[in-house]
Amino acid sequence: MAPRLKGKLIDLGCGTKPYQHLFTNCSEYLGLDIEVSGNKDSKSLVDIYYDGRTFPFDNNSIDCFFSSETFEHIFNLDEILAEINRTLKPGGFLLASCPFFFPEHEVPYDFARYTSFGLQALLKKHGFEITEYRKTGSFLSAMIQMTALYIYYFINRIPFFKHLLFILLITPLLLLALFIDAVFPA
Repeated sequence: MAPRLKGKLIDLGCGTKPYQHLFTNCSEYLGLDIEVSGNKDSKSLVDIYYDGRTFPFDNNSIDCFFSSETFEHIFNLDEILAEINRTLKPGGFLLASCPFFFPEHEVPYDFARYTSFGLQALLKKHGFEITEYRKTGSFLSAMIQMTALYIYYFINRIPFFKHLLFILLITPLLLLALFIDAVFPA
């Protein structure tokens, strides 16, 4: 989907802009974030800060929005989807991803998890036409990923074991999850 996006793109919740290299067809790539999101560190690449409610853009002035793993950090997602729709040009695109099954992170700014049905309903409620929707991961692969995350976050506290656990446990678990998703797609 990234190659289909063109023109002025806004990366909502951009942080360090890790996906900017994917949007080579865009003439302008701007990072938008709120100041309280924890992205005030020296690695942050935010171009424009907003108040958490209203984007500093005119109506119908943005060609496309991109948001990766951000919706769960937006307490007022209804308002923000309305803002995205307000500022998108007719025929514009929103490319977004969000986790369904993931531990709390960026605490205390982790507010929600959305089912595929809930997310689609919210988008339709705000006038979005869903042209493509992909659900990734199976139940089993999600359980394997959660096990790997548990090992990483909670068992991995002893410095010596950090690399050893990653090589011997976490990497094989994640490879198993990829294999399961390839054989048994969601």
